Amino acid sequence: MGSEHVYVATDLNNLARLLQATNRIREAEPRLRRALAIDLKSYGTDHPSVATDLNNLAILRSGVGDWVEAAELGRRAKSALVARTLNERDAGGAKSALARNTWALRADASSAASREEGYELAQWALQT
Repeated sequence: MGSEHVYVATDLNNLARLLQATNRIREAEPRLRRALAIDLKSYGTDHPSVATDLNNLAILRSGVGDWVEAAELGRRAKSALVARTLNERDAGGAKSALARNTWALRADASSAASREEGYELAQWALQT
């Protein structure tokens, strides 16, 4: 297993979440970004692992007040999961991931249209 293996991305993501939970944001962010890069290279853009990475990074960015990047990351996570449900036989699994993906469902929640879209998407995702 090399440094580009998806298990490394999982470990980086887990470590970053621990660092984030202990308020060590500066140490967490590069690990989340590295995990995202590995998963993008391994899986492409429309994979639940990529969506999870994007979601985790969105949570971190919102925690430091960068709502613009957080919303963009959330939109990318949502897009990855929606594309997955439309293109895969395992639509139920992707729908479940989408339902759990908090930032995907509330990306750019500052507008009423986005909140309505998030609500409709959540309803659709839960119909598995």
